[in-house]
Amino acid sequence: MKPLVRLPFQRMGRWAHLRLFLFAHVLILASLTSLQAQTIRYVKEGGTGEGLTWDDASGDLMAMINASQFGSGDQVWVARGIYKPGPEPWHRFELTDGISVYGGFEGGETSLEERVLTSPSSTTLSGEIGDPGTTSDNSYHVVACVRGSRSTILDGFVITGGNAHGEYNDAHGGGVFNESGCGYGDPIIRNCYFTNNQASSGGGFYSEGSDSHPLLINCVFFKNTADGDVGGGALTISGSVATVINCTFVGNRSTTGNAIQNKGTLALTNSILWNNLPDYDTAIQGDDGLDLVGDGTLTVTHTINQDDLPGLGNQVSNPAFANEATGDLSLTACSFAINSGDLNSYTAVSGPGNDMAGQNRVYGDYIDRGAFEFQGETDALFFINPAPMSLTICATPTGYLYTAAQVALDLGGKGPVTYEYYKDGVKYDEYEAGVDDFAFWYTSDMSSGSYRVVVSNACGSITSEPFNLTIIPHPTVTIEASATAICAGESATLTASGGGTYFWNTGATTSAISVTATGKYSVTVTNPNGCFEYQEINIVVNNRPSASITPSSPTVCAGQSVTLTASGGNMYLWNTGATTSTLIATATGTYSVTVTNASQCSSTASTGVTVGESILPPTITSSPTATGPGTVTVLQNTSPVSLTASGCAGTLVWTGPGSPSGSPISIPTSTTGIFAYSVYCQQGSCTSPAASFTVVVNPAPTLTGSFDGFLYGADCSSFRGWAWDRNKPNTVFSVDIYDGATFKGSIAANEFRQDLKDAGKGNGVHAFRWSIPEELKDGQVHTLSAKVSGSSFTLKDGPKTVLCQTGTVPPPPNKQPVAPVVPALTAQQGVDFTTTLPVFTDPEGGTLSYGLAGLPTGLTFTSGTRQITGKPGVEGGFVLTYSATDPQGATNSVSFNLTVAGATPIITGSFEGYLDKVECGTIRGWVWDRNKPNTPLTVEFYTDGTVWGSVVANIYRVDLLNAGKGNGVHAYSFEVPAGLKDGNTRLIRARVSGSTYDLKDSGKPLTCPSPVRLSAESSEGLQVTVLGNPVSDQVVVEIRGAEGEPLRLQLTDASGRLFHEHQIETAKPVERQTLSVGQRPAGLLLLRVHTNAQSHTLKILKH
Repeated sequence: MKPLVRLPFQRMGRWAHLRLFLFAHVLILASLTSLQAQTIRYVKEGGTGEGLTWDDASGDLMAMINASQFGSGDQVWVARGIYKPGPEPWHRFELTDGISVYGGFEGGETSLEERVLTSPSSTTLSGEIGDPGTTSDNSYHVVACVRGSRSTILDGFVITGGNAHGEYNDAHGGGVFNESGCGYGDPIIRNCYFTNNQASSGGGFYSEGSDSHPLLINCVFFKNTADGDVGGGALTISGSVATVINCTFVGNRSTTGNAIQNKGTLALTNSILWNNLPDYDTAIQGDDGLDLVGDGTLTVTHTINQDDLPGLGNQVSNPAFANEATGDLSLTACSFAINSGDLNSYTAVSGPGNDMAGQNRVYGDYIDRGAFEFQGETDALFFINPAPMSLTICATPTGYLYTAAQVALDLGGKGPVTYEYYKDGVKYDEYEAGVDDFAFWYTSDMSSGSYRVVVSNACGSITSEPFNLTIIPHPTVTIEASATAICAGESATLTASGGGTYFWNTGATTSAISVTATGKYSVTVTNPNGCFEYQEINIVVNNRPSASITPSSPTVCAGQSVTLTASGGNMYLWNTGATTSTLIATATGTYSVTVTNASQCSSTASTGVTVGESILPPTITSSPTATGPGTVTVLQNTSPVSLTASGCAGTLVWTGPGSPSGSPISIPTSTTGIFAYSVYCQQGSCTSPAASFTVVVNPAPTLTGSFDGFLYGADCSSFRGWAWDRNKPNTVFSVDIYDGATFKGSIAANEFRQDLKDAGKGNGVHAFRWSIPEELKDGQVHTLSAKVSGSSFTLKDGPKTVLCQTGTVPPPPNKQPVAPVVPALTAQQGVDFTTTLPVFTDPEGGTLSYGLAGLPTGLTFTSGTRQITGKPGVEGGFVLTYSATDPQGATNSVSFNLTVAGATPIITGSFEGYLDKVECGTIRGWVWDRNKPNTPLTVEFYTDGTVWGSVVANIYRVDLLNAGKGNGVHAYSFEVPAGLKDGNTRLIRARVSGSTYDLKDSGKPLTCPSPVRLSAESSEGLQVTVLGNPVSDQVVVEIRGAEGEPLRLQLTDASGRLFHEHQIETAKPVERQTLSVGQRPAGLLLLRVHTNAQSHTLKILKH
């Protein structure tokens, strides 16, 4: 080839004088470009604007490139369409340093990420400037890069129609001509489709100059031609250092060199060279488009080609294009290009995340070869790790099927697969299996030599790299055991011999080891040659039995027994002295058993048993008073009978008509008969004997007649009306008065009224006037009606209502305390446990006394503080009965479960929680379990090895509910114990009790002065906090700053009407009270808290 020498003026064409001026101007301003902002210019086919926005897009691509600042990093975005460099053959799109030109836009994108590439691109740079029927008048170069660094980018174009058949440089690079220009030519060309370009050499791309380092990524060269002496239908590298990654070369023609002509330094990786032809000849040239000329240096790796080129990962395998004839060079499922590229080479050049078609560049764990990434699972086979070129291994040790050679190859793809094994070119084995079954292996009759494997499936076959195998002998190994059968707790000594180094499956590296467990013990002995032998021996250790105790129930009632059943062996010894497998336990305590098996090995298990205390039957009293033992007799339609059951610290369970509950119960007298009622006391799962009572309702005398009568008035003085019998017009009758369904008394209708006589109501002596008794003057609404005594006739125009209040209002009947909901508790055996049970609510506002039954050993209950404290001594499940009694003796109770976990934490879950506040009064925060969103957890507080107590996180907070933390009942407030108030600083931590989960923000410092100094804190003023607002059934309020003072709590409605008041004689440092509002309607409530000197009011929203 003649030297390609041309003057700069000649190379630049007719506008050389202007370009030289611009180039000089650019050099002068180059130092100022770093001070200018990066500019994007926009080009649309047919655009007439200045190119500063898509709406103002220019139609002149070259003008936008020229307008971009040299070295500035400016970008030009080009929308779909066909763009030509100019009317003359020497016109071309020229790229300069630091300018990036991107194609494939639709014309509205605001970022490169919004661009959706297609294959081929929707944006075409065409040299077809003349007669469409000929190429002789086409552009010499569609694109030229005369001075480009790595920041010069051409991305997302179809480049076609270039015809470099001029002189000097105009004879090379029909598609793109790259030269080092004034010092370098290092552009990045990616996602470009070169097709139907022509030149004397480098039909698609030509690069010259030792200072030129072009990088081509994800490009296709399809049907480009070179008809000169140099050749290179697709690509010519002349003195440059070029890198080509993941490119596809198909159907390119040249008299020499076919696809690529290399006279420089070329690194070709992850690419495909296929069916490239000599000029106008249908035969495939043997070198498949690679012709190394002169001192050209070539490195080819992980590339499919038809000449079996040397290099790591190269192979001759059909790439299986989608439609090679039409230029659709994407891959099908049977392509051997899938998953067979080298990902490290791609990432080393910062390859883009998408392939040429805009799809993910890496699908799965591996990269494909060529410009297109297959988006799916491949059917074709591929080697994940190439085989070594040589391998030295030892002869097969005893008991082994394979040696280290089995990991020499790793195969991917789909089976079934046929494996053919060759030694020194001669096949010696063949079998069919799955892909995962593949490994190179050998048998004891194999010998040293050159090996390779051919694997094939429905898509075709690939061949591993050949490698030389050298086999050397292995050592002889023996193991001597002091004993092969021992008991647990004993040991056996195993001594190996036969080599230089030893490695046991226990990890030991000495020749002798001591073992204490049943199992197969093996040793690998390695000789100085590095070969090993394997030997094994079985040791039997007679295990201790797995002792367990299964109780029929861990908790029973008084008078009942628990059957404890031990298992795990064939001999048993209880701590009671019994030697049977079962034991009958009738007392609370811890029971343990030692279990021994046939090998005389033993172990111990224990369990706790709780036997409840005896429960006495309730005492039933009646109103009216009983007429005999357990019996009361009344008349029909008189006041209801009230039965009150007392003496129960649990739950009262009634049987009888109407399914009554609670105490007292009301029995109507509207129906005659004998009605039997019984009630027993239930505490947890235990019940008392039943107490019985019989109510006898006898029929009242029945009076008949032709009655008439009316009610005509009711006020706080009297209830008035009249009644008579037409059949007995002058007879006086009695009238029964009712308040609702309650009989209040009788009165004779014997007052004279002239209007009655005038109306023909006999002698007119038929009116009555019933004085309102003081008990109805209680400020409540009463509904009054009247009947003719002894009859079913009710006086007309009734009932009448009155609301009166004079004198002293009689006290309402005493009601039993209202039980709270107590969540299940969790503690841990041997670990300090503290929790405060929620309060009962006394409807009358009295002070309650508390009791708790069923606690396991180690825990105690303090009535005054309602706290459970201590260290549980036994694990198991316990049903606890929590009761409250008011000053009048009314009692109510509720049962709940306590689970004591073993010494090892067993509580697991998807926990989340925070330690929010650590103060000298209380420690507060929240925690929940995502797996059990409505179940409260127990929080344990500790420092280093000391547990200070625990509390149940069962306080409602609306912010937790709104944040999706279950029902929101997951906050906690733990009263700081006196032991922490000693002036020392500690880091307080919190965890879910029985688990290893620490709440977030744990490790907050706490320094509290001794109790003598606490009075200083009270000077901060009265502090009132409602724990959970809005509320539903009760208001839980926490008060600070009133220690030692009297407190008064008042609840009113929004209009200021008082409906609840509670007095505390002496307040504690942290005073927590629960006020019942369950009977109040929804709306706004006001809580007022008073001391002698301070007052605080809070608004409360009730649902």
